[in-house]
Amino acid sequence: MSVTGGVAGKLERLSGAGVRGWAFDASNPLEPLTIAISVDGVQVAMGRADRVRDDLRRANIGTGAHAFFIPLPHKLFDDAVHTIEAFAADSGRAISRPIDCLLEASRVPAWCGKFTGWENGRLRGYVFDRNRPKTPLSVAVVTGGSRSEAVLANEAFASSGEALARTGCGFSFDLSNVDP
Repeated sequence: MSVTGGVAGKLERLSGAGVRGWAFDASNPLEPLTIAISVDGVQVAMGRADRVRDDLRRANIGTGAHAFFIPLPHKLFDDAVHTIEAFAADSGRAISRPIDCLLEASRVPAWCGKFTGWENGRLRGYVFDRNRPKTPLSVAVVTGGSRSEAVLANEAFASSGEALARTGCGFSFDLSNVDP
């Protein structure tokens, strides 16, 4: 455990396209800390240390709800080594030593898409994998706690409001039985 004043914590590791760790202020144990993340000395993201972790609870670190996962901007994943630091946002105090990480571009999700509209009980949108744009992806929707059957995103898609026109990445769901 690293302690700076009343703040204890650790920036533990890169996980997917973000960083994980924990932070705790012993002088205010019920209030989650807001964490600022900097990469190479520039603040790039913020998040709250409010996730429950059993190991923190077992170690009597406050309520145990002091873990964080903070996504990093995708543009930082450039296949180079960067120094990542975590600070208590209100005081600017470091919660632990910086870590040096290789920010591999392959950690960034390659798919992109969005819902584009709701019309006559049908939800429409597009999704594709930038690494394999001609391979249709499977899409499902969760409504009211229930998961729909998956559909293949292989319909023609064109949108005048976006700089995107692709063949075979559109999808639609019949949700006429669901309240929007």
